[in-house]
Amino acid sequence: MYRFYLKQNEEQILLPVAPAELITQVKGESKKVELVDVGEGSILKEIGLRRISFKILLPAVQYSFVQTEGAFQKPIFFLNQFRQYKMSKKPVSLIVFRKLADGTELFSGNMEVSFEEYTVVEKGGEQGDFWVEIQLKEYRKITATTYCLKQQQNQMTLEETGVKREG
Repeated sequence: MYRFYLKQNEEQILLPVAPAELITQVKGESKKVELVDVGEGSILKEIGLRRISFKILLPAVQYSFVQTEGAFQKPIFFLNQFRQYKMSKKPVSLIVFRKLADGTELFSGNMEVSFEEYTVVEKGGEQGDFWVEIQLKEYRKITATTYCLKQQQNQMTLEETGVKREG
């Protein structure tokens, strides 16, 4: 059994139905180069930001497979929350707990993400239920780099004192 939570600030929500699949895409930022008389080569760079996507059901009624903590929430509660995530321009924590059917815990995950986009789908014959396709991107905090100008023995030097990227 999987449990998917989204958390921003101190407000945490449990998605009512765990997605059937979770897709994590990891891209490299390597550059392809063409060299005369040598051919194609690669300049290896750091790993890119992970992209996470999944599709969830927001049920209109509390089916037997719906997961809740407290009262059952209607789809509009989650749709409003997703909109708030987009409007806040702040990262969201994606927390995934993984357990096998026998209760054995697998690994869990907690990643800061940006709520990149979501698509809401309503299907005929599923009155009141909503399907939501969600796309997230790993969030890495960027901070400004600061420099300090130092003079040593009639020579000025510039020393980096800040951090460019965290994580």
